[in-house]
Amino acid sequence: MRRPNVEYIYKTNFPNFPKGKHYNDAFDMVAEGIFNAESEYWHAQRKLANLTFMSKQFRSLSVKVAQQLVQDSLFPLLDNSAHEEDHDGSILDFEDVFARFAFDSVSTMLFGSNPRSLSSSTTSHHPLAKALDQATEVIFYRHVMPETWWKICRIFKFGKEKEMFKSLKVIDEHMTNYIATKREEILKGVVQQHDVLGLYMTSKELEENKLIPKGDQFLKDSAMSFLFAGKDSIAATLSWFFWLMTENPREEAKILEELKLLYNTKLIMMSNNNNKGRGGVGEGSLGVQAERWIDGESGKLSAVQLSKLFAFNVGPRNCIGREMAFTQLKMDVMDVHNVGEASDGEMGSTEKVGMGTDETESAEKGGMSMDADSADPE
Repeated sequence: MRRPNVEYIYKTNFPNFPKGKHYNDAFDMVAEGIFNAESEYWHAQRKLANLTFMSKQFRSLSVKVAQQLVQDSLFPLLDNSAHEEDHDGSILDFEDVFARFAFDSVSTMLFGSNPRSLSSSTTSHHPLAKALDQATEVIFYRHVMPETWWKICRIFKFGKEKEMFKSLKVIDEHMTNYIATKREEILKGVVQQHDVLGLYMTSKELEENKLIPKGDQFLKDSAMSFLFAGKDSIAATLSWFFWLMTENPREEAKILEELKLLYNTKLIMMSNNNNKGRGGVGEGSLGVQAERWIDGESGKLSAVQLSKLFAFNVGPRNCIGREMAFTQLKMDVMDVHNVGEASDGEMGSTEKVGMGTDETESAEKGGMSMDADSADPE
């Protein structure tokens, strides 16, 4: 498909291209999950999923899971296989290994439980993973066979549809057990990690959103959708990547060199070094020229972007005491200046202006205006 058409269908005119009944029927194993959802129901699920996957708890869990699985499961398996190959000449199926790794990884992040398929023998597959693979094959079969035919097969449960029926039964049993176990953990208060299922079951968004149905079926559909999407994509990408590296040793060498480098993530900014010279706050910034803060046409003070006066920071962490600081500065400058200008060598006196009086408000309005709306984004 041409790129302009992809942009038009998937982005610019997205609402006009729903997936439709045929797609939903073919992908019935995810039922009303996010893959099959449409319109406002899809938006509601999308919002809930975004809140979950972007949460600090889940991101920390995903990093922890990846590190643990690589160190505790993937490395030992590859190491043992390397020694076995030296002795009996056996061949390791990398695609199968990465499929197991992806299944363990996604399952742990979704349900908080590691099926440990990488620890089992190379000829044995986890029942849920096997059921998912069989269901995926049947879905492909449905797209190349006449719809009427495969629907008849589904009704009478023969051929590929018989396999689908058995696979869906295994999948449903595992989803039911995961949900029941997680609910029991939540009730007992023993949930130790923030997996997707646990975050969904304790989500305020899920509880308050009227578009999302409550109950186990929605949790099953959502978990099934994420498991279906994550398992194969990770496995296929890893397999393809390492095959490409074996075909391109120069690129592999570059990647290995880059992995040895230490990139500093610490950023230190000196506020007094920002915007030095005329480029920062305009002409006259190196001298004293108060008029440069005044708009020549209106005669009013110009709004200054906060990034040009970085002493008070910018963005979400901008100084909440900025206006108080300006008030103190202006009042002190006014008082001290009047004392210095006192005549006859006598100490001058200024009227005390209390905080919150009309005089203070006038002084504040007469000072530099820092327009938060014109602030640069971080």
